[in-house]
Amino acid sequence: MVLYPTTTMTLFVEQLATLSGVAIEVYTAPSADEPGLLIIQSGSDYGYVSLNRIAAIYLGADSVYDPSITYLTPPDPYSPGCDTDYILAVQSSMSVGDQISFGAAINTTGSGEVYINEPGIMVLSDGLGNTPVFIFTPQIRYMVKDSLPLAKMPGETKTVKKVTIQNS
Repeated sequence: MVLYPTTTMTLFVEQLATLSGVAIEVYTAPSADEPGLLIIQSGSDYGYVSLNRIAAIYLGADSVYDPSITYLTPPDPYSPGCDTDYILAVQSSMSVGDQISFGAAINTTGSGEVYINEPGIMVLSDGLGNTPVFIFTPQIRYMVKDSLPLAKMPGETKTVKKVTIQNS
């Protein structure tokens, strides 16, 4: 919301095709300890989306990753359990620069270069920070390291692969 205040983002959510709008607030109920909803606005409509049901966020074709984004420091030690094991397995099995395809939530698929790889979140980009897709790793069902040849972008010397995301 702070870094992309006017950007219409598309949220890929469990059991819902997509929901688009400008993020306006992260809501915490008065009796809750942690936030539970992301509120987005599209025209005069407001969408309330469960934070733990968001599989991915796409900021749009003209967006660029903001390098000032910081991520939470992981707990030390991690809480034992399947969720922790899965989050750490996803992070340690993929490296920045890997070309991957993924499936998340029920019907979200996409591909791109791993640009950021932190516990709980992975960002895919074209390798230059353009067109970032933020994927919440607990929602990932599968990942495939691609071996497809990379395309050169016009005027670029570095080869990059286009980032994609869609609901099937």
